[in-house]
Formats: sequence, structure tokens, C-alpha cells
Amino acid sequence: MASVACNRAISAEGRAKHWEAAVSLLRGAEEHGLADVVTYTAVLSACAFASHWGRAIELWVEVKANGLEADIQTYNAALGACEKSSAWEEALSLLAEARRAKLQPTGATYCTCLGVCGKASQWQLAFALLGEAECAQNSKEGDVRTSNAALSACDRASEWAQGLSLFKEVRRKQVQPSVVTFSTLISACGRGSEWQLALCLLEEALNSKLQINTITMNSAISACEKAAQWQWALLLLGTLAAWQLEATVVSWSAAVSACEKAGQWQASLSLLREARSSHVHPNAITYNAAISACAAAGLWQRSLMLLEEITDRLLQPTEVTYAAVISACEVAAEWHLALSLLQKLTVQHLRLSTVAFNAAISTCTRAAEWQQALQLLVLMEVRQLCPDVTSYNAAISACERVLDWTRALALLGDLDARSLQATVITVGACISACEKAAHWSSALSLLDSLPTRRLSPNTITLNASLSACAGAAQWHQALGLLRWGAASAVETDQISYSAAVEGCEQAGEWEHALSLLWEASDCSLNPDATTFGLALRAGEGAGELRVVSSLLGEVRTSFHKLAPFSREGA
Repeated sequence: MASVACNRAISAEGRAKHWEAAVSLLRGAEEHGLADVVTYTAVLSACAFASHWGRAIELWVEVKANGLEADIQTYNAALGACEKSSAWEEALSLLAEARRAKLQPTGATYCTCLGVCGKASQWQLAFALLGEAECAQNSKEGDVRTSNAALSACDRASEWAQGLSLFKEVRRKQVQPSVVTFSTLISACGRGSEWQLALCLLEEALNSKLQINTITMNSAISACEKAAQWQWALLLLGTLAAWQLEATVVSWSAAVSACEKAGQWQASLSLLREARSSHVHPNAITYNAAISACAAAGLWQRSLMLLEEITDRLLQPTEVTYAAVISACEVAAEWHLALSLLQKLTVQHLRLSTVAFNAAISTCTRAAEWQQALQLLVLMEVRQLCPDVTSYNAAISACERVLDWTRALALLGDLDARSLQATVITVGACISACEKAAHWSSALSLLDSLPTRRLSPNTITLNASLSACAGAAQWHQALGLLRWGAASAVETDQISYSAAVEGCEQAGEWEHALSLLWEASDCSLNPDATTFGLALRAGEGAGELRVVSSLLGEVRTSFHKLAPFSREGA
């Protein structure tokens, strides 16, 4: 009787998540010779409730050391501790051990193992376990529980197609899907951006006899949110009341985020106001979505007001909050404010993130504060953050704006030394820096390096290289680049031909300039006023008045195709 009472006391402590108290009772039971396998099972369950799998493993070792014969319930308790901590390898090891001990796994055993595989996104293992579980179980209820656990693995791994295949198999076996089944599969479709399929599943769930809950609806709203389908998200939010369901903070946050992703900042703020007036209190996630919506629209003042509102409501801003507000500062080039917000992250003991630093560097770049941008790049390492490609792209762009091509190339070299993969944007910014500083040979070297970097040149990189050659009167190089672009299937545009014409004009090569002008017309790239102006100057410089007269006549007849003359091109 004393042993039974002790085990009940341990179970009570376990349900209250007081695992230390449960272990203390175990030690007392051991002193009085009352500890048996049931006692250890109860303590293992207590550790599982408290998500303390490390202590559970230590207790499992004690079970073996004390020569106690563990039953399947003991294994289930240890597996429960593994599930709470996503320790899938340890869980599968325990399952294999149970099999070796000739113990018959129960539905709970399989559900727990499937659950831990699900949390670790190990959907292939989950499917293998599901097949074993189906052979071992006879009840359809068990089929639903284990299938739901396998679906959860697909959800976490964003394997919506595998989840749908499993769902079809469940229906083929005439097993009634549960609300959890639909909720999980809708969530999986949302992760895979299959929002239309998610809505079809919701419709099927609504037409069934199941009692749909808020979790199901939230999964559908989130599916629309991830695909930026803001109107559908708002529609689903509005229908919650019709199904006698109350919107939760998750519902509001997903809807606000859907508007943010679709660039609907007005709708985001309107929803935030509605949420504030309801009995549901928006949390930091809700505010973060609204702030991001304002940031994308360049509304830095509104973003700042929302940040102040968070603190006024005694909510804790997160690093995501500050990063979003700093991003808003970028559009308005409010670099002083961006640096101040970055400092606040440190003051409030929030984790400094690469995203926040990148936003601050981009803001300084936009404000032409290149020294501040480079200092932030250095500060990232001081703060033990690793700059990424976005960090370097922003810093290189800062150098490009002030014509510091040598520093831009040095940053590119630093990026390479860190084994980071440069993008076309990275190399393009360096080419542009060389172009603006009239270093055409360096620009061409960078363009030539693109294939070795496994990058494909584009119109922007080609045009920047052409402009570099044009500025240095390297008309041979410019013509060669234009031909190379066509051979490499790089699309040329008006800017490409205008740059090549400029190169010829700088070198006094009026015949080539004129030839390029007609070639552009033949390619349906109607030259603009600037390009005609360059060709005119080339003819004037060579004293070819006949050519100038002919060009002026062409301008008159083609005037309806041209953009207005710029001062520079006239």
C-alpha cells in the first residue's frame, strides 16, 4: 500500500511538472525499499511532462543498473521525455531496445515515436513507422492518431505533397479524418504555398460533420498569409463568428501579416485597430507585421509610432521589431535614427541580428554615409555576428556611391575570403564603382569573372561595363562588349546602345556611332533623344555637317517615337 501511495504522489507531482519533487520522492522510496519499475515509470513521466529528457535518460540508466525489468509503459514514459525535447535518435533507439526485449509497442508508443520524428521533420522515418504501426494496430482510432502524427512530420518538413498522399490513403481505408487531420494538412499546404489546396481542404472539413475549431481556421488564414492572399485571409477572419469561433491573437496576427506581405499597409493598420478594440490584445508579432508593412511603404514615422505604442502597452519589442523599424528608416535615409535604434537593441539586452545590422548599413548607404556603413560592417564582427552577402552588398554599394572603387574591390575580396557566394548584385555594384571612377579595365575583369563565380551576366552588369568603356573612350572595347552580349544571350536595351554610341562619340568615331544608331532601330530599340544627341556630337566633332543634317532630319521624322530631349543629349 505504501508503494502504491508513493507512486500516486509521484504521478501527481509529475502532472504538476514538479519533476524535482518527483525525483525527491523516488529517492525517499529507494531508502525505504519501495521503489519498483512503476515508481521509475512515474518519475520518467514527470520528467517528460517537464520536458527534461536529459534527467529522464539518467533515470533510464538507473533502471537498467538496478536490474529492474522495464515494461512497455516504462519505455513509453522515456519516449515521452524524448518527444518533448525532439530527441528523435534516442527515441528510435529506445523503440529498437523495446523490440529486442520482446515487448509489444502500443498505439501510444508509435504515436510518441511518430511525434518525435515529426518535430525533427523526419517525415521519411515517420512514414516507415506508420507502416509498422498499421500492421500492429487494429482500431481505426489508432489509425487516425498515428496518421495525424505522420502528417505532422510532413507539415514540419513542408512536405505537403507527401501529406496529401497520406491523407488520400487514410480516406481509401475508410478511416474518418479528425479535425487534427485537416488542421495539420492545411498547415502543411500553407508551408508549401499551396493556399488554394488549403482552402479546398477547409471546405471539405466544413462540409463534414466535424466540429471545426479555431486552430483549423488559423491554419487556413496562415496558408493565405504565406501566399500574400490578404483578401482571402480577411474573408476567413470575418467568417470565424459565423462558425461560433472567436478570433485569437494568432488569427489577427496572420491576417495582419497577410496584408503586410501583399503591400497593403492601410489594411494592416486597420486590422491592428480592430484587434485593439476587440477583447484580444495584439502581441509583438501582430505589431511586427504592421510595422513591416509600414516599413515596406517607407512610412518610417508610422513605424516609429507603432514601436512607441508597443512599449506603451507594456509589450516587449523583439529584435524583429527593431529590425523592421530600421528598415523603414532606409527608405527615408534616416541614418541617425537607424543607429539610435540599433543602440537600443543593446540597451534592452535584445539579441543583435544580422538582419538589423544589414538594415542599418543599407540606411547609411542610402544616406551616402559610407564611413558609417563600413564601421557597422566592422562592428558586426565585434558583436560576434557574421556578415552575410547582403551586408557586403550594402557596404559595396556605399563605396560605389562615393566612387571608392578600390575599397569596393577590397570588400569583394574579403567576401571571397570568407567563402561567401557573391551574387550578380555584388559584382554589379563593384563594376558600377569602377565605371563611375573611370576604371574600365577593372570593370571588364569583374565582368569576365562572373562565369568562374557561377554567375550569369545580365543587362545591368553589361551596361555598367559598357559605360566604363564609354567614359574612357574605349570604343573598340565597347563594340566588343555589345557583340559579346548578343552572343551570350544577354539582353541589350537602349542604355546599352547609348553607352556604346557615347564611347564612339568620345573617340570621334562618328561612322561607328551612326552605325550603332541604325542598328538599335533595326533591333526595335528606338534610340532616345540622348542617344541621338551623342551621335550628333560625334558628327559635329568630325566636321561631318552632312551627317548632322541627315540626323536632324531623322529626329524630325521619328520625333513621335522619342522621349523629350534632355539638356544633356541636346
